[in-house]
Amino acid sequence: MSHSSATAPSALGYEIQATGNVNSQAAIDRLPPELLVSIFQWVQWLYGWPHYPSFSRPREWSLFTWVSRHWRSVALSAPILWASIIHCHRNTEAKEDWLFAFLERASGAMLEIRIDFWEYSEATLRAIMMHANAIRSLALEVSPGPYSSTTNVDEVLRCFPSIMPVLEQLELSIPRDWRWNTTPEISFTRQQFPNLRRLRLWGYNFPWTSDLYTSLRSLSLAHIREPPTVTQLFQILQACPELEFLQLQRFDTDDDMELPDVSRPEADIPVSTLPKLSKLLFQGSLQTVSYVSDRLLVPSTCFKDVQITIPAAGQVDPITAILPRQRAFKPQITETSYLSLTFDDQALYLSFRKGRDAEAYFSIYGGFIHDPIMTPAAWTALLDTFDAAPLTEFHLRYTSLSVISPRMWHQLFARFPLLDHIAAGPTFSHHGGPMHTYGPLLEALQAQKERSGDLHGPRLRTFEMGAITVNEDVANALLSLVRTRASKGAPLQELVFRNSACEREVDRDAFVSKLTEYVKLKVYDSSCCSGYRDHDTLPCVAIISSFARVVSQLTSHPCLQLRARASPFGTPALA
Repeated sequence: MSHSSATAPSALGYEIQATGNVNSQAAIDRLPPELLVSIFQWVQWLYGWPHYPSFSRPREWSLFTWVSRHWRSVALSAPILWASIIHCHRNTEAKEDWLFAFLERASGAMLEIRIDFWEYSEATLRAIMMHANAIRSLALEVSPGPYSSTTNVDEVLRCFPSIMPVLEQLELSIPRDWRWNTTPEISFTRQQFPNLRRLRLWGYNFPWTSDLYTSLRSLSLAHIREPPTVTQLFQILQACPELEFLQLQRFDTDDDMELPDVSRPEADIPVSTLPKLSKLLFQGSLQTVSYVSDRLLVPSTCFKDVQITIPAAGQVDPITAILPRQRAFKPQITETSYLSLTFDDQALYLSFRKGRDAEAYFSIYGGFIHDPIMTPAAWTALLDTFDAAPLTEFHLRYTSLSVISPRMWHQLFARFPLLDHIAAGPTFSHHGGPMHTYGPLLEALQAQKERSGDLHGPRLRTFEMGAITVNEDVANALLSLVRTRASKGAPLQELVFRNSACEREVDRDAFVSKLTEYVKLKVYDSSCCSGYRDHDTLPCVAIISSFARVVSQLTSHPCLQLRARASPFGTPALA
């Protein structure tokens, strides 16, 4: 650190003299420059730079360059600190001097640049492109500014040089509300970007026949007005055999991707193998998703998030429509140990995974799904689809749980003899009333097989319930369940309550005490703020309103009509 002094007048009229002698004695100033630079990088990270910068003061981390001459000297001589350039006209000052300073200080480092042209600045882009040989990642969002609504995307693309030799990632995005000029007039080539590996296009695309779509490891296409045909898509996939990430979502067309003419066998598309694909995000119509998925072969460890748009009501059964029966999903099914089906408002969610590893996630959105019913045919189709799975855990979130008959539950236990965890209940904790009942499931768990007399689901150890209000009849039914299974050699080990409560008429302590003679009790409740909270007992319902009707149909089931007798802690008894 330099020891030269500097003077400045103070508000009191005295001269203040600052030298470097005091700071040079600080321990941090005796650190090697490399270690000090590492500390500065941690400061950047704490401020969210470069991935999550503050919108109001995105480069506030750079204030450490004004702490001392030594710190400033070290920081300005470390190109890695300035190699990430994030510029958004909407949220930062209009002046661009800082950007040019960053480019100068980053000399010699590989650049990561993300620019939002809210108001197009050709000078900015041309200044950036002077460093084209050092740009490794470039993301551009082209948006109309308040005074320049006629900016043409091609004006931006014309600023690109003839070659960017080290560019590995290119992103081009146009906001959804501004796509009046998305017809590509300028096309890039693979020769222009010889090292390009990741390509993300939102709202804009180059011609689908371009050789730019070759040798990619990541391809993201979304919000595109004229998507590729399915034939063109598979030509791209065949040209990217090492693809690791694929996103095809939210195409701005009613027709989705055009399918080949299935009446012509020669037009059919052969299976495409992507052995390194680790993540697939796919959104489309039922026909497109089914066709494409049945011609993709991917690893069983690939994460899949698929959203299917269902046609008009009555044309297909939404439950059977989401079943993963295509080629892309079959390898994962044979390893699936966890299966979950959730009925939501106008949507269905199906997820399955092997333990806590890769997960395939299916969802259906649309206004055509109104109160889908789990019919015996749909239930059988679900079981058939996962017949080869070594299933150990099954979750069903369904407000109309009563439509699942004891016979249907018995089919589940017979198909998957390794099941040791069942979770059932309504989708939302506030749902209750006559449509919600555990009666058929409780009956199925206590019923004996006709020939052997054994209970169904002999390996079942955890039974999880959601949003149930425990009155005396429910308490009796649950005690009967744990006692029956214990006496028949198929004991439960855990009884789990989620978002549940006891009515005041139930002696909660006595109920819990009797349960814990047979099972371990777990109680959770959740809120939008804190998530699930663990409790040591069931909370008591202070005011029972419409939620108390949760058990109305449950208590009317024949298997729950228990004989009353004297009870030491209230009437009727917990038999």
